[in-house]
Amino acid sequence: MKNYIFLFFIFLAPCFLFSQNTGDSLLRAINLWPDDTAKVNKLVNTGWALRSKNNPTSIKCLQLGLKIATTLKYKDGIARSKCYLGVAYNISNDIGNAIKFCNESIVLFEELKDSIWLVAAHRNLGNAWIKKGNYSKALASFLNGLRISESIGSKRHMSYNLSGIASVYYYQGNRQKALEFYGKNLKITEELNDSIIQCTTLNNMAGIYYELGKFDEGLKTAQRGLLLAQQLDRKKEIANSYIIMANIFSDMGDNKKAEPYYLKAIAMQKENGDLDGLLVTLFNIADIYVAQGQTMKALDYKTQALEISKELEEHFRVQQSYEGLAKLYYQAKDFKTAYEFHVLYANLKDSLFSIDNNKVMAEMNTKYETEKKDKELIKKDAEIVTQSAKAQEQATQRNYFIIGFIIVFLLSGLIYRSYRIKNKANAIIEAQKKEVEEQKELLEEKNKEVSDSIHYAKRIQRALLAGETVLNKNLKDYFVYYQPKDIVSGDFYWAANFDNKFYLIAADCTGHGVPGAFMSLLNISKLNETINEKKIGSPDKILNNIRKEIIHALNPEGSDIESKDGMDCILCAFDFENNKLEYAAANNSFYIVRNKELVLCAADKMPVGKSPQDETPFTLRTIDLQKGDVVYIFTDGLPDQFGGPKGKKYKYKQLEDLLIENIHQPMAQQAEILSKSFNSWKGDLEQVDDVLLIGIKV
Repeated sequence: MKNYIFLFFIFLAPCFLFSQNTGDSLLRAINLWPDDTAKVNKLVNTGWALRSKNNPTSIKCLQLGLKIATTLKYKDGIARSKCYLGVAYNISNDIGNAIKFCNESIVLFEELKDSIWLVAAHRNLGNAWIKKGNYSKALASFLNGLRISESIGSKRHMSYNLSGIASVYYYQGNRQKALEFYGKNLKITEELNDSIIQCTTLNNMAGIYYELGKFDEGLKTAQRGLLLAQQLDRKKEIANSYIIMANIFSDMGDNKKAEPYYLKAIAMQKENGDLDGLLVTLFNIADIYVAQGQTMKALDYKTQALEISKELEEHFRVQQSYEGLAKLYYQAKDFKTAYEFHVLYANLKDSLFSIDNNKVMAEMNTKYETEKKDKELIKKDAEIVTQSAKAQEQATQRNYFIIGFIIVFLLSGLIYRSYRIKNKANAIIEAQKKEVEEQKELLEEKNKEVSDSIHYAKRIQRALLAGETVLNKNLKDYFVYYQPKDIVSGDFYWAANFDNKFYLIAADCTGHGVPGAFMSLLNISKLNETINEKKIGSPDKILNNIRKEIIHALNPEGSDIESKDGMDCILCAFDFENNKLEYAAANNSFYIVRNKELVLCAADKMPVGKSPQDETPFTLRTIDLQKGDVVYIFTDGLPDQFGGPKGKKYKYKQLEDLLIENIHQPMAQQAEILSKSFNSWKGDLEQVDDVLLIGIKV
């Protein structure tokens, strides 16, 4: 599949109506008004109009409106302020506050029996859960909004929620369900005569048909979207329709038909100033000219892509441009220029890979150690404060006893003295209490910083995994069920093309969470180095080399500590042209289901890391594949999960039975069945490990 940016209809996108300076001026002007309901309404409406990622005045207006509404006990103003705050925090990526305020507004709108606002609050909550990555909760929010919309007969709100449900299924990888709900939304928008949403929905559906390889349906749908977009003069949607149609023709092998659509899209994207979309289109059309042998045209578009990549500071795209230009100049026999671009490509590649990995690993390690030290320090301080408070309380009680004993002799003087001592003791206790609260706030702030950093690390770790583009290009039918225990994961999957084979690994690194993520980054870096740079192609030799590199990296000369960290994994090399599968496996075996019979593919009982067998080479095994075979590679997270009625492990036997029972189901449906089975078994118990299972149909 070609590079393609999928564009969903975002019905709560920020409106850039005012600049921040204008917003600040408005806020100062409104502040001169008396504190009444009119001021609350003005603050709420202004905060909504100002909402954007880079305009903090929006949140200031809404927070002030909430404060005044709370003082006035103006319930409608409180509810609307919280509803809009949920959206504003979502836009500025503060998802915790977004979910908090959306939930609070839902409770208030239910009390007010305001169905229209209640629908909006559920929709806003669904958007926040999507950003959080919790698709089950996002789906529940949109379904609640849809149910209320249907009960009040609001087709407009039904349309919004149907679009949200479709986007959830898309992000989950369930393209058929996404198509189903986009289709329902299209029918409603036709009844509403809303051509703008129809146009966007048609492009979304066309993009899904393209990803599913249903090219005829994709073309028809994209042409419908194009016709509407042209009638409305919606230039961005026109360009999107052109790109989808060009991608489809290109994948069908008809580059002559694809070329004019790419050229039209490029002209329109330049006119619109859409540099991000233009960059992708330039790469695609350059690939067409490369395939046609039109080297000079390809050079022209690759050069344009390089300039835009530099302008956008898209370093990975700059690297791709250098690589492509080096190859094209080589084909044009301009070896000097080819060499110069190859040097630029190699230098940037080494720089990016080294900088990204070192920066992420150093940042994660610093945050992890800081969090641990801060928790220990604050715990120690809290214990000291508690002991001090107890000692002071005992001293106060002792003083009271002395005062009571001599009260007969010094009644009036001791009463006065007692009063002073008591006040002093209370002041000390209050000061100590305040100190404990301050330490608690400090700990919460530190925890938030660590959490934000680890969420950032998650984005980088996910970027290093095998993406949908790579998997869709090499696999006809597959699914990936990936459920990390924590924010970042010790399990990972990675893919590469080399020597006419497709390499795919499912790996379980030592530990999970932050320590596991350290190891996953290290192992991905060694995989990339071994296959793409050292050009080692045999799976057993790849694992032998990675083991040697991992042991050396974790046990440097002069170290007093011996590290046995590493990974268990399954490394497959698929030769789909000859229906062959070569593999090497460390500790983790895997399955092939053929004609409803399960074949167990054995593994070497040793890890990729330090062990008593670290001098023993891994075994290369070869399997003849048959059409219809389904290969399942996985880690041990799912079988080791505790749950069920007796709190026992899920175990491999239950997994085998589940796979055989559902082998006839589509691959996407199998992923849903696995997810439901895992979550049902786990119940309310904690997830014990990262979970990864990949299914590939031959």
